[in-house]
Amino acid sequence: MILAKRKILIAVFMTIFALCAILRAPFTSNERTLETSLAKVTPENKCLDSFKLTKFSPKFSNNNTQMFFISVNSGSEDNSMGGREICSVESAIRNSDLPVKVLFTKAFINIEKNVHLCKLVQNYYPQKMQLFYINIREVFEGTPFYGIQQRMVGDKYKYRGLHLSDMTRSALIYKYGGFYADFDVFTLKSLRNVTNSVGSEYKTTVRPLNCKLDEGVEMSSRITGGNFHFNAGSEFLLEVMKNTRKFFNPQIGRNHVGPGMFTRTAQMYLGLQDNERVPNFESADLSILPSFILPQNWQWVHNELYPTADRSDNYWEEMIRCSLTIHLAGSAKRQEQPSYNPNKNILSYLGPKICPVSFFDLEKF
Repeated sequence: MILAKRKILIAVFMTIFALCAILRAPFTSNERTLETSLAKVTPENKCLDSFKLTKFSPKFSNNNTQMFFISVNSGSEDNSMGGREICSVESAIRNSDLPVKVLFTKAFINIEKNVHLCKLVQNYYPQKMQLFYINIREVFEGTPFYGIQQRMVGDKYKYRGLHLSDMTRSALIYKYGGFYADFDVFTLKSLRNVTNSVGSEYKTTVRPLNCKLDEGVEMSSRITGGNFHFNAGSEFLLEVMKNTRKFFNPQIGRNHVGPGMFTRTAQMYLGLQDNERVPNFESADLSILPSFILPQNWQWVHNELYPTADRSDNYWEEMIRCSLTIHLAGSAKRQEQPSYNPNKNILSYLGPKICPVSFFDLEKF
């Protein structure tokens, strides 16, 4: 009798175990990590279907010497990246001298459907680039932005993604430290010595021979939020977040959150009035770098980086001589295509130099 009961229990257990295995099977492939995916494939087919990204956490941080790109609310189930974005990341991998981390707000990614991202993974992962996902709510925890998403509601609130992006970058760098860059910012030189710095938006074609301006010479109407570096726990970034929390109004428009709030906080930091321009400035906690060092004014992009007349190599080299990065302002010329003639636009001149893997593999850049 006891033996019969034992056999029944064993049979029931085995049935339950088999059912669990069957039910779990469809999810196994979805739960593979990027590391296990790449370990099981051949060189001819290195990009598989969906896999789960690792969540970014403090253990992956590099103590202020890291570079972040953040894809917030891309609207794609596959976390896709376009040609310009891929070139931007590749230029950082090749030139920044920093470990590059690309963060998505969705946990699963399919690089088989993202050909250009696949190329980036094949060439640079994981030695020079890593992919992670983040939860924005968790990024906001412990910062003045915690709970602010509750104010981003309503059918008429069309800037939700943009405002979330501006806020996420500030909170992330505040918590982890490092360099942040938009996907239309391209890295030309090492960023390892850039610390606690932002760039000014100022229309200028003047580049001093020593690539330095005396403090206060260049006056900017606005601070850029497209790329910057701050150490973890930066007091300036904390004030940016506090001011954003205080003055944030979803109905005002786009620019009062990112660049607008960086500028407002810099004015307060320097004891300026709201209508006063922010000067070139350097200190241990905050440096406001000239516009020829970090990105240019977006209006300047139209006239100088996409000229109607042909430009020589010398013209482009003088343009970027002092620049660590350059902002090709996707919003300003999003449809502009590289002609693959370096005399026609700066994308065609820089592409082969800063992102050769991406540039020569793109049908639409």
